[in-house]
Amino acid sequence: MSDTILYNYGANYDQLDGIKANINDAMAFRENVHTVFNALNDVYTGDAATALQAHHQQCSQQMDGTICDMQGTHGQAVERQAITASQDHQLAGGF
Repeated sequence: MSDTILYNYGANYDQLDGIKANINDAMAFRENVHTVFNALNDVYTGDAATALQAHHQQCSQQMDGTICDMQGTHGQAVERQAITASQDHQLAGGF
């Protein structure tokens, strides 16, 4: 067993890029859901429209919260990756 940790920074950054793409997909999905709710607003009236609007607001808040959490976690991961790469470079002493 070895006392070393090997980092594959390129693969790590590729994974972080993949996560960013998933966040972008989630944001696009949020917009699609918004479009559907807006289209349904033109169809329903009265209490149904009021209930639909309430669900739209609740759904939007939940999606916004989830996307915000994803963005925050991704940002922290990118920052941690950069810090780790910098420390690794310093500790390697120019090797």
